[in-house]
Amino acid sequence: MPSVVLIETASIVGWWTTYTASVSLAQRKSPETVAFSGALAGTLLGTVSLLARVPSFPETWADHAQATSTAPKPQRDATQTTIRKATPSTLAALSSTSGPLLTLAKPAAGHAAFFCIYEGLRASGHRRIRQDPRDDVPLVVMRAAVDAVAGGLAGMAYRATAIPFYMSGSVPSPLLRPGGPMVLATTFAVTATCTGVLQTLTDLVLGQQ
Repeated sequence: MPSVVLIETASIVGWWTTYTASVSLAQRKSPETVAFSGALAGTLLGTVSLLARVPSFPETWADHAQATSTAPKPQRDATQTTIRKATPSTLAALSSTSGPLLTLAKPAAGHAAFFCIYEGLRASGHRRIRQDPRDDVPLVVMRAAVDAVAGGLAGMAYRATAIPFYMSGSVPSPLLRPGGPMVLATTFAVTATCTGVLQTLTDLVLGQQ
């Protein structure tokens, strides 16, 4: 268990570092750059998940089971046989989303959406702080709060983006299972905490606070 926690922690730090480094190299935060950098960071998480067999942030072990499970064989009736003969390439494409491809594609797409939402909300929140500062709350605290809320909402965007990747698997999206609301709340809390801490540390290191 300690080794798993260490791997997951290292993967989150690597995810954040990959994103920030990619954006810094591009020297701008256009939507295209943010989406590409987010997808790159997500691919890193997917690779670690695939090699180390651990969940890909911000997912859980229940999510991880979907990528490693084998979808049950569908019932063969006349209608399905006709469809299978008519559209073999479509069915092959759907079935190929299980396993390694799913493990890489889902976090890539999910984190592209994550960082697009995160950066948009964060920029809007910081602009509001500059326009209406408060003397009773330290600036660093206000910025960290904005970053945390933006990260939490971005985590929910990740979950929404990931839904289609579960459609061909044997395990439905966590959001569509009975505990869906709790999964969403947990995702918000986890991503809010991680982004709030990591962004604050990054800003302090870079002298942007």
